[in-house]
Amino acid sequence: MLSRRNSQANTTSQISAGSLLPPPMACSPDIPPQLVDYLQLTPLEVRSVQEQVLEACRKVEPLVDQLEKSRRQLMSMELNGTAGGKDIQALAAEQSKIMQQLIVMNSQLESKLYSLLNTEQQRKINGLIRQALAAGDKLSLAQ
Repeated sequence: MLSRRNSQANTTSQISAGSLLPPPMACSPDIPPQLVDYLQLTPLEVRSVQEQVLEACRKVEPLVDQLEKSRRQLMSMELNGTAGGKDIQALAAEQSKIMQQLIVMNSQLESKLYSLLNTEQQRKINGLIRQALAAGDKLSLAQ
């Protein structure tokens, strides 16, 4: 039977600290070439979509930074043993508010991008969304 000390040593060598903290979310205006081809987007349409995404990135990045700061603050409090019920509730409320803002902003961006598409492109996007929903895939069209 392994002692706790040996078990911890093995775990430490097998798991890096980076695996606990996901990489920061990157906001990019890049459109997958397959999507550009599938929707038959013109260069002007690609630029219009990229401009909308860049504008959204500028608004979203500070919120993502706040969310990350709050998450790290909670982890630090837990490590230091200073996380009380009220502190956790306050951070959870802060994170919830930020998530709500991000969800609304994402929905607004999706609406703006959808309005840039012609009827045929909208039909194709709707088909992709239906396929993803039927397959249980994650929807990530506006990343």
